[in-house]
Formats: sequence, C-alpha cells, structure tokens
Amino acid sequence: MNTLENVASTSRGQRVPEQAYTMSSKRASKKSGNVEAPKKPSNKPYVLPTPMTCQFCGAKLFKNESTFFCCGEGEVHLASNLMPSFLRQLFISNDDTSKNFRQYVMLYNSTFVFTSLGVKKDNELAHRNRGIYTFRVQGQMYHFINDILPTQERPRYIQLYFYDTDLELAERSQISSEMHPDVLRLLMRLMETNPYAQFFRSLRDLDVQEWNRIVIWFDPTHDQRTHNAPTASQVAGIWVEDAPADSPLTHDIVVYARSGASHRILHYYGCYDPLQYTILFPYGETGWHRCIYRRNVRRRPNQQGESFPINEVLVQTIDDLLYSEEQVAHTRDSDKKVSCRDYYCYRLQIRLRDTLILLHCGRLLQQYIVDMYIKIESTRLDFIRHNQSVIRADLYQGISDSYIAEETRSSNIGYRLILPATFLGCGRDMHCRYLNSMGIVQRYGKPDIFLTITCNPRWPEIERELLPFEEVQNRPDLIARIFRSKLIELKKDIVEKQLFGKVAGYVYVIEFQKRGLPHAHFLIILHSEHKIRNPESYDMHVCAEIPDEDRFPHLHAAVLKHMMHGPCGRNFPTNPCMRDRKCKNHYPREFSQFTTNGHNSYPIYRRRNDGKAANVRGAQLDNRWVVPYNPFMLAKYDCHLNVEVCSTVKAVKYLYKYVYKGHDRVSFALTETDSPMEIDEISSYQSARWVSPPVAAWRIFRFCLNEIHPNIVVLQVHLPNMQTSGFAIGRLVYTNPSEGERHYLRLLLTNVRGPLSFDDLLTVNDLRCTSFREAAYRHGLLEADNSIEKCLEEASQYQLPFVLRRLFATLLIYCQPKNPRDLLDKFYSHLSEDFAVTFPSNPRKVFIMTLKSISSIIESMGKSFDSFDFGGLTVDEDTADHRRMKEIEEEINIPVTADDIEAVKLLNSEQRKTFLYSTLLANLRSRGIIALAVASSGIAASNIAGGRTKNSRFKIPLDTDEHLSNQIPKQSGLAELIRACRLIIWDEASMAKRQTIEHFERTLRDICSCNTVFGGKIVVFGGDFRQVLPVIPKSTLQEAVNASFVLSPLWPTLTKIHLTVNMRAIHDPGFSDFELKVGNGSPPFENGEDITLPRHILISVDQNCSLIDKLISSVYPDISLLNLDPFRTTKKVILTSKNEDADVINHMLVTKQAGQAFEYKSFDEAINITTEQYSVEFLNTLRPSGLPPHHLVLKKNSPIILLRNLDPTSGLCNGTRLICRAFSRNVIEVEIVIG
Repeated sequence: MNTLENVASTSRGQRVPEQAYTMSSKRASKKSGNVEAPKKPSNKPYVLPTPMTCQFCGAKLFKNESTFFCCGEGEVHLASNLMPSFLRQLFISNDDTSKNFRQYVMLYNSTFVFTSLGVKKDNELAHRNRGIYTFRVQGQMYHFINDILPTQERPRYIQLYFYDTDLELAERSQISSEMHPDVLRLLMRLMETNPYAQFFRSLRDLDVQEWNRIVIWFDPTHDQRTHNAPTASQVAGIWVEDAPADSPLTHDIVVYARSGASHRILHYYGCYDPLQYTILFPYGETGWHRCIYRRNVRRRPNQQGESFPINEVLVQTIDDLLYSEEQVAHTRDSDKKVSCRDYYCYRLQIRLRDTLILLHCGRLLQQYIVDMYIKIESTRLDFIRHNQSVIRADLYQGISDSYIAEETRSSNIGYRLILPATFLGCGRDMHCRYLNSMGIVQRYGKPDIFLTITCNPRWPEIERELLPFEEVQNRPDLIARIFRSKLIELKKDIVEKQLFGKVAGYVYVIEFQKRGLPHAHFLIILHSEHKIRNPESYDMHVCAEIPDEDRFPHLHAAVLKHMMHGPCGRNFPTNPCMRDRKCKNHYPREFSQFTTNGHNSYPIYRRRNDGKAANVRGAQLDNRWVVPYNPFMLAKYDCHLNVEVCSTVKAVKYLYKYVYKGHDRVSFALTETDSPMEIDEISSYQSARWVSPPVAAWRIFRFCLNEIHPNIVVLQVHLPNMQTSGFAIGRLVYTNPSEGERHYLRLLLTNVRGPLSFDDLLTVNDLRCTSFREAAYRHGLLEADNSIEKCLEEASQYQLPFVLRRLFATLLIYCQPKNPRDLLDKFYSHLSEDFAVTFPSNPRKVFIMTLKSISSIIESMGKSFDSFDFGGLTVDEDTADHRRMKEIEEEINIPVTADDIEAVKLLNSEQRKTFLYSTLLANLRSRGIIALAVASSGIAASNIAGGRTKNSRFKIPLDTDEHLSNQIPKQSGLAELIRACRLIIWDEASMAKRQTIEHFERTLRDICSCNTVFGGKIVVFGGDFRQVLPVIPKSTLQEAVNASFVLSPLWPTLTKIHLTVNMRAIHDPGFSDFELKVGNGSPPFENGEDITLPRHILISVDQNCSLIDKLISSVYPDISLLNLDPFRTTKKVILTSKNEDADVINHMLVTKQAGQAFEYKSFDEAINITTEQYSVEFLNTLRPSGLPPHHLVLKKNSPIILLRNLDPTSGLCNGTRLICRAFSRNVIEVEIVIG
C-alpha cells in the first residue's frame, strides 16, 4: 500500500461488535499495530496566524511565543533614541545612494568605528560572488582601541577623529573606492552628535603633553530605563600626570598618545557596543553592563522570608547547585538586574513604533548579532572558568558522566580546565544527552522514524516581515523565530496528533547549515502497537516518488522544489555531495518496483520507472533522485523535510551519535606528552566552534537546542563519603570500566534491588566482600577469567566421563579457549576416567582412546580435531583414507529398528511424512544401501533416523546465490559418501530458499560428474507450502514467495505426490477442515478482510482476569504441579509473534512454578570499538537472534528450548526441548525430552 495511492481513501476498517472474533489476514495489519490511514496532503502550505502584540512592550509575538519572551512581562524596559531622519532614509529608501549605503554598510561602519575588530571569519561565505553573504566566525571576537596618534602607518579608527573635516573626508575616502562621498559627508555630520567623537575632536587643538593619557569610562552611570544618550563628559576624560596614585584606572580604559600597545575592550564594558557600532548607536548609547535594573520586579514566592532554602530534589547538576546558591546569596540584588541575554533579546524584538532601525541594517545586523551572542557566551564561560574547584569536585566525585577515561586519573587533576556538561553544546553536554537517549532506547526499543526538517527562507511568514529591499539572510532573528514556531507545530503533529502513531519517546537536536539555516533532526520511538515493521507499513508513511501533478499540484511543486537531490554525478562534479567522483549519498538510486528492507540500512523505497521526470536545476530528474518524504508533512510545511524509516538500522547507536555529534566546530585532538601541561577545555571550545547569525539569534532568544522525552533524571554514582548533593532517581551516570571501584559500584546499583547502604551492597550471601569488584563477581555480574575451567570443574563433580568429553568438545567449538592443550591436561583424569578403569595398565591406549572419543564428537559437530591447537597432538589413525571410510561406515552403521521396517504396512492408514521417510530409509539401510536424510531445521532432522541439517551434511553456507560454487572437495570423504548413496531425503524443503536447493543441485552434478538433474540421484523433498515459507528477515510477502522452491526452474522436473489426511487433527475433523481452508486461502472472511475464528477454539475472558493470565491458566491449568510430572508441559506450547511477549509469558510461568529460582545473567560487551562508549544496561537490552534474554530465571523441572544446533547427531538442535534437572553457577544439567 503506497502513501500516495491511498491519501484520498478512508480507512476500510470498521468497529467490530463485541460478539464477533476476527483474525486479520493482512501482514500489515498484524505486524504494524493500529496504523491509521495516511492523511491527505493539503493543497496549500500551513501559514502561522497573525502575530500578537505584547501589551507591555509592543513587540510582535509569533505563535508559541509568550510575553515573557520579549520583556519578561514588562520587567525589562530599555529606552531608545530617535534615529536621525537622514540615517533612517539611508536604511529604508530605494535611491542609488541608499542602495550603495546598504550594500556597503559594514564598510561604512568600519570607517567610523573607534575600535578595531579582531576576528577569524569564513571568507568564503563573506564573498557575494560565491553565494549568499554570511558573517560566520570562529573563536572569539575582540575589540581593541589603539594609540591616538598614528605612527608610520596610515591613520585609522580613533586616529581619524583628530583631523579637520576636509582631511578627515579625504582620509576616509581613501579606505575604499566603493564608498559614496555624499554618504561619507552625511555620516561625518552624524558623528558630530556622537559623544565619543565630540570628545576626541575636542583634543585637536590641545598639545599632546596636556592629554598624555585618556580614560574612557567603561560603564557610564545613566539609567537606560529612562534615557540612553550620554554626553561627552560622561564617556571619557583627560588624565594628567599628577593624578592621585589610588585613582581607579584599572577598571576603565586608558588610552595613550603613543605606547605601541592596544587596549582590549572587554565584553562586559558598557562602551563595548557604541565604540564598534557607531552607525547603529550614533548618540553613543551604552550597551549592556552589570548595573541595568529591572522594572516593577514582582516578589518571588521564595522571597517572603529572610532564608531561601535550596530544593535538593530540583538540583540535578552542579550548575543547578551553583545557580541556587548564587540566588540565595544575591536574591535581593541580582534578581533585579537585567542579564546580558535579556538585554539583547529585548533589543532584537520587532516593534512597530520602534525608532531604532537595528533589525533593518542588513549585513551589519549579522555582525552585531554574532558579536552580542559571543559576549553572552563569554560571560557564562568566565563564570565557569572562575568556579573550577566546584566543577572538578562535581566531575571527580561522580555526579557527572565520565566523558573520557583520562578524567579519572589522579595525575590529571589540577591540570585541566573543565567545560562541564551544563554548558549547552559542548562535548560533555552532547555526550550526556547521547547517554540519556540510549536510556530511552533501553526502555522503549530502537527508533522507528528519523526525520529532518530544514528552514525554508521563502516561507510567507518571513517574507511578509521584510522590507521591499531586504534580503532574508540579513534577518537571522526572523529565521530563528519562524523556524522555531513551525518546529513546535511539527512536534504537535508528531506527538499530540500522532501522525506516525502513538509516540513512546523522541529526541530532537537543532543544527545549523554552513550558511546558517537551521534544521532539526528527530528520532522518534513509537509504542509497540504502532511500530512500523514491514515494507507495507513503510509505504504508509514514506514516499520516494514524484507525485501526480494533476491530483496533487501543490505536493508536486514541493517535491520538485525541496526533495530532489542534486543533480550530481559525472556531469556535475562540483556538487557539494561529490566525493571521489561519486555521490556520498548514493544518488541516483536504483529503480525499485516494491519497497524492500535494506541490509542493516534504511529501507530500499519504491521508485518505479513510471516515466515521471521533471527539469530540476538544468537536468531531467526522475524517481531515482527523490529524497524520501512524508506527503502530508511536506505539503503542510513546504520545506525540505526528509522522513526515513530507521527501525531496520541495526547500529542504532550511530543514529544517535549522528544526532548528538555536536554543533559546528573544527576538529582538534589532544595528545599526551611526558611533561605536565594544562588542558584548557574552555579556550579549546571557544577557538574551535563557529557562530553564524541564525545560531547567535537562536541562542540569544534562548530557544531549545535539543529536547528529549520522556525526561531523564541523572542519579550520581559516588563512593562512600564522597557525595556532594542529593538527587532524584533516574538514569545512573555512565562510568568507564577503567574507573575501577566506581564502575563496579554502578554495576551493583543497576542489578541489586533495594540496597540499604554501602555495607549492604558489599554483603553477598551473608559474606562481606572487601571490594565492590568482589561483590559484583559473587553476584555473577562479572565474567571470571577462568570461567571455562570453572564450568568443567563443576561438571566433573557429578557427570560421567563421556558426558564430560561432549561438554569439553562443545566448549572448544563455541567458547574457543585460548589454550586447549592446557585445558585438556588439567581435566584429563576426569575426561579419561572410564578408559582408565577399562585399561588400567595401558596409559598410552587410554590417552589415544580419549583423544579419539573427543575427536569423534568434534567431527559430529562439523569440526575437525586438527583445527584446534593441542600443541602437536594428533589422532594416529586420522588419515585421509580413514576419514573417507569413516563417513561411509557411519551411514552404514545407522541402526534400523523393527518398527521402521514394519512401517510400510501403515502407509495407507497413517499418512505421515515420517512414516514414509522411515519406510524408505529402513528398506534401503537394511539391505546395506546408503541413504542420506537431511532437513531444513535441526528439530526436523532429529525426528529422522540418521538425520542431519542440510547445512551440516552438504556444507551449504547460510547465504547462497546463483553464483555460489561447490564447497565440497571431490576427493573428500563427504564427496565419496554422496557418490555412494542411492537416495537423499530432504524434509521441510518448503522452508528452504530456492537458491539453496539450486546450489545443492549444482553440487550434486559437480561431485557426481553428471549433467543430469541432481547428478542422477533420487531425491525426495517433503514439506507443506501452506505452512512456513523461507524465512527472509523483514521481507515483503512478494520477496518470500519469490524465494520459494515452487518458483525454481527445478520445480517442474519433480514428480508431486500429495498426502491428504491431516493426521495431527484426525480426531477433530471440524478444525482440520478449517485449518485446510486457511492454508488454501479460502476460509470464512469478515468484511472481506478478517478471518472468522470458530467460536469453540476461543477462550472466554472476564474482567477479573488479565488476558495473559487467562491464556496461561487455560493452556497450563496445573502449572503448580509441574514437579510431579514435568513431561506434561512439553506437550503444550504458547506461540507468540514477538520475543518480548514470549519473555513476559515465560517469566509468569516460572513465577507460578513451585521451587527455588536460579538466576543467570549474560556478560555483554561491545567488540571492535575504539572511542565509543556503551552502557552495559543498553547492551543488556539487545536481543540478538539465537541468544536467550539477558536475565534468565529457571527452576528445577522447568522446560527450556535449545536455540542452537550444538550437536544434531545427538539430538541437540535448534528447537530441542529439554527439562532442567540441576543447577550450578556455570553448568545447567538438562534432560532431552523431544529432539
């Protein structure tokens, strides 16, 4: 079902009456949960409603913005001065002079500044002829004020104010020929009102000795709430040589006539803004400083008394603690002051009656907004730099996540300036958020949807706020605010309106493109009933085709505008996506008639070769170039909106690593040296990160950079007496294994329930351990270095020698001990005990027979004795000729029972496959003729005398294709056996992929040197195609059918024989007939879709009992009596479609069973890793195929099923049922029941 083909249809499902019982016959309905029909794309994009106006300050407020956003509901109020009319006209008029002024506004501003600007900017983005202009900087921005009198160089900056008018105009005109003389004259006239310019020009007629030093007051004292136009005497003064020695020069800016040095204007100086942005502040208006007070401050609830206690539950990080302590100490004063961020957030608001022209100053606004954000950032980083002692206590005592292993080394303490995780966007912050998101994955599973939305600069909400001549890149405030409003609407669609289904958890992170446009990455986890599990459900949410222009004109235009990749390739080698002459995003994709699952990747979406194409950016592009999207969302938001199904991606950690890779910064590395060196993380961050105008606007407006749901509260892990504050319970902070005791303490806290104290954690089975590592080991949470030896030691105490030899061989094959010879020598006496009793005087023979027995077991498991390093030991008779004869002897010696010989008499009345197999095999084997029996599964092979799995017997690889050649050497014993056999029986052939059977057929022809089908051998295939088709993980129905044997070219060459009687249900003809109709696809249907189940096979339920409890009590009514007759449960089974449901039912069954419970936990670790970090809890939640759950609880007589083909010849196959008989720490003794 494709998204675009169903957008106009309604859901065909109807409410089912309570009396009706139905079972869905559609794979999408069964597997995908309650997936609603996709919403129809709209015919026009969504537009935000008309902005509201703040009643306190008159600012425009877009949707999802409150009155706190602009002015704190009236608490922040800053006066603004009337801009000179001629300057205002230069910004808003459309004549040639004004156009010249706006185009070179940064050049004009730099011509009249008092300070020089020190910054590293991206010059590539600053050139108009190479694209959109963007003021993007790396590192810090510095303002310097130089000497007043020029030296040998041309005068500049403050020095130009000492010339008379004509000379000043001449000098300024020589700076650049692009500047218009009339504009320069207007700006020079404007500077006549500037107090700083007035002061410096007043010094023209004074002798230099009279003003050897000049002091610029760093914080003018006027109140910005009422006026903001200082006078010349308020901004600077002359300092004579005989001034008092104790005058406070250190806090102000001292400028000399000639000193050869520059003075840095620090970010918290009030004169920081007017000295650099003279055009924006022609009256010398002071910028932010530390003495601006709020207006009409309301008393907070915690300000009623003299004491202000800190709420320890709300304090989750060291930054929260420091902030709370600072609030307690300075509540009466600091709460009344306007912060740096609040100040510039107020200045950057859109107000209709605002006399400032700040938001319309073009490129100069880009520089100004970046500069002001860096000022805010520097204020915060200064605080962090001066509170390192507390931050390091936080880090080393276990409150924060361990970022790198070296942080816990005592030798590094005191040599590192820490940038804590509370600073948004730094490495620790992103790492902490990554761990939080993995905690959600641990709880709800892998994400289902990966969504990326990018801001569209042509949104109508942005364009209607622009003046006719304005360019959108020069309004970063609008870009940030409109994108944020749309993002919140998108989140509502996803979470509240459940566009993809009910959301269990999500994360999103805001990033910014190189030229500044913001985009957001979403990772969305759906509830289990809404999971997107198969290609049919993928098509309901994601499309990768050009829509029909007649049916969906708006969507068609949006796809061509936003969702067409490239063009790239050989004809477009300069496209940014090209790497080594190939597209790094793998476009163009291949055509595909159906959506299929990729191999550990995103799905391969349907891209039909339907002839649809369009001219995009000078090239004809078809469906192969479409970036996957959701039709409803793309039509609504009209921007680049990529939607991918990511539930098929196995390496889920890389999705979250990509999302939390951090904000725009250059790469750098720290290397260790022999000598101690200080590592300054603060300076490293500042010098490495890039800031563009939209980034600065986003941060100034304090918009959320990332979000995670549900919330994760981090719990500290600290050793005894090293806590610093109280925390709420949530995710434990990550620890590195190299941290020793702290890591083992965390391991105990995540596995031991309800510990009362540290002593309680150290006590295991009434024995007090000396360390947390020992306690973790005694709890079974750590794998011992000698776990294989421990296993053999425990088994040797009660097992017979031949059982020990089979265990020894199993450990060799599946556990791969490092030194097999040492293991053999250590347990040789136990392994050879029976032979030593039989041949007490011949130790050499005992040794040889022990090795032969082990070798025989190893070979029965598909391996050879020589493949293990036994230090030169060999089995004497193990020659090539012996191995060839042994293969044949083993088949000839398969016992033939009387029942098998007599089974021929029951063939007509007992129409069972096994009777037919047994009759054929017994007849041939009783006459000394070799007949081979294989099956597609281990459990089916164990039901046939001498049966083996197809892969084990014929060396067929797990993955086969039409190009795979014969894997069996012609001179081997197996090849000799195949040539000697007269009959091959293959059971459950319907489960095998046709490529596997075709490879088997080619192998027979090659070994037998015969071009006849199957090499001239008689082959009997058995199976029922109405049952399980070939298993192809996450395949479509069409893929499973295409892999079936019936579509092989070999199928017509076979003679078909049908067994028509259902022997398993022969005593229930009604159910047998119903089952046959279901298999034939002709059962009774409800509404043409759902299969109606016979009422007599249903279980009645009541409100006093849960469905699972009722199911268990119906199937196992006597579970509490299991110990009296453990074999009763092996004749029943509850089947589920999901492993997690089976785990729940198994846990409930074991809980109801009487007896002592024995717990086993897996030791999970990530392999082939370098710098990646994985929490053990996350690894514990993974359920790889063929492995039991991490936490396994068993009791005596509990039935279990083997999940691997350990030894098929002994009945130990995948699916073999066993009963637990005894338990020890490393060994479980079981008895085979069925297998």
